[in-house]
Formats: sequence, structure tokens, C-alpha cells
Amino acid sequence: MPGNLDTTIVGSWSVKALGLSLGDVQFHANGTLTDPDDVLIGGEVGGEVLSVKTYTVGSNTAFNVRAENASGSSSLDFDYDVTSYNCDEIVLDVIGIETTMSRK
Repeated sequence: MPGNLDTTIVGSWSVKALGLSLGDVQFHANGTLTDPDDVLIGGEVGGEVLSVKTYTVGSNTAFNVRAENASGSSSLDFDYDVTSYNCDEIVLDVIGIETTMSRK
């Protein structure tokens, strides 16, 4: 069994769902998230792009991602349920769709 999710998740991942590659993400040890293709979270509110992305791991079965604008006045949050994980793969249940993050 791998270590805790909060340390296992750190690194670069390719995200796939329904057999399709959705893009790549990188979880940094400082809690920031690089998600240039808005694979896990992204968008705009009032015409402002939510480009500041962070994550928190609440347990070994869930993590939250957050995107906010530069001033922090607008944001979106999404909780991901983790069904299983190991050093090279994290499997998510995204509203009933199995989504896999594979280590790059």
C-alpha cells in the first residue's frame, strides 16, 4: 500500500476518462495546482479567469481543488472522491464516471 494520499498525489499526472485523454496536471508540494487545460478545475466568473489553482487533501479518500481569480474575490471548488490509489495511479469517481490519473 502506498503512503498517504497527501504525499502520493504530489507530481505530474495524465488524466483520462471514458478512454479519452483529458490533459495533464501537476500537484505541487506547496498546495498549488498546475492545470493549464482546466482538466480538474477552471473557468471564469464575471469575465475574470480563475487562474490561481490550489488543492487540499482531506483524507486518503478525497481531495478538493479550488480555482480563484487573482484578487481572490471569485472562486470555484470541487471535491473529488478517490476510489483507489497507488504510487503510479489514482482512480477518481467523478459523478459516477471513473477517471484515472496516471503518473507521468
